[in-house]
Amino acid sequence: MRITLFCVGSRGDVQPYVALGAGLQKSGHVVTVATHSNFEDLVNSEGLEFSLVEGNVQDILNSEKGHAWLEAGKSPIKFFTGIVRLCREFIDQLSRDSEKACKNAEAIIYSPLGLCAYSVAEQKKVPSCIAGLQPISPTGAFASPMFPQYPLGKLYNLFTHFASRQCVWQPFRKALNQWRHDSLQLGPYGFWGPLVQMHKTDYPALYAFSSSIVPKPSDWRKNCHVTGYWFLDKPDWIPSQKLLDFLHAGPPPVYIGFGSMSEREPKLLSELLIRALRLAGQRGILLSGWAELPEENLTDDVCVIDSVPHNWLFPKMAAVVHHGGAGTTGAAFRAGVPNIVVPFFGDQNFWAGHVFRLGTGPKPILRKNLTAENLSEAIKRAVSDGLIQKRARAIGETIRKEDGVAKAIEILETRILNRL
Repeated sequence: MRITLFCVGSRGDVQPYVALGAGLQKSGHVVTVATHSNFEDLVNSEGLEFSLVEGNVQDILNSEKGHAWLEAGKSPIKFFTGIVRLCREFIDQLSRDSEKACKNAEAIIYSPLGLCAYSVAEQKKVPSCIAGLQPISPTGAFASPMFPQYPLGKLYNLFTHFASRQCVWQPFRKALNQWRHDSLQLGPYGFWGPLVQMHKTDYPALYAFSSSIVPKPSDWRKNCHVTGYWFLDKPDWIPSQKLLDFLHAGPPPVYIGFGSMSEREPKLLSELLIRALRLAGQRGILLSGWAELPEENLTDDVCVIDSVPHNWLFPKMAAVVHHGGAGTTGAAFRAGVPNIVVPFFGDQNFWAGHVFRLGTGPKPILRKNLTAENLSEAIKRAVSDGLIQKRARAIGETIRKEDGVAKAIEILETRILNRL
């Protein structure tokens, strides 16, 4: 079967779908991954077909609007306002790209921000499903990952899921319905949008996280599936001699990396992180990433790297400091080492809360509240607290026994791809 995976966002948003695509290809399917140009090499490295989705998230996050969005903190209003402001100019192109990418598809799987692919599947009359890295199906068990997890009960939780859907639907309702009419010859979605329609019809959803982290809520419909994480491992990856020499030169270091989160003042952040490591008495590995952390004035106890597969590096660390992205959090859980989460915005706060709730790391530190002093205290606790380390190891053992890609493919092939 020819399957198109339509996904947009940062590397952490895209890589799990590439992992799923690689698994589907091994099962005999022909897979196209539709995403941004800066991930074409990643897609091609797995032998998958590539289809271009215009836009570069790195450029967006490095813009003034992007920086303002990253500073949303725990505010869902600022988070959703930022999405609308950043995506409004791309929505027409995104719709056209979804048509092109899915032209020959016999089945379509898409990320929540690629929801326009749902309309293409409807027009083509082919099976489809939404696949998320965060739990977006309504539930009374917990609030939307984009909202604070206040202990206000079922009604609050259900309201936040409803509000999240409307915040990303209403600003684009007119444009998407116009596209459906003009290009696909389909009728308009109702006022409340396609996600409400999906919920009423028990439309299939796959969720790429572990049930040991977020168990499937009892009020989710039958066709919502928690599969486990979709990891893209690189068993043949070869580290640089510089990195190997650093790892062998002393005790396990602390990893610090904020993935695709960009910084207004990367030099100041670099100085803060290095000072925190020194106050904690720890060696460290800093991920340059999109934050473009400089390598100036480094001593022998700090190593700066551009990119290293998490599955290779994280198990070798004393602790992992990260931004709380869904994929990075999953990789840190699987490694079985303590997590220290510094969330910037959005669902990062949700995953940070689960790290703390499960006892695999100290209390999260919001990026806007980050100091060398509070980060050093968190690091010292993470590397010395035996209970945190024990719980981290236990979670790691559980997740390493799971195969999220295999489970997702089983569900797709037996329950979804033959649907319609």
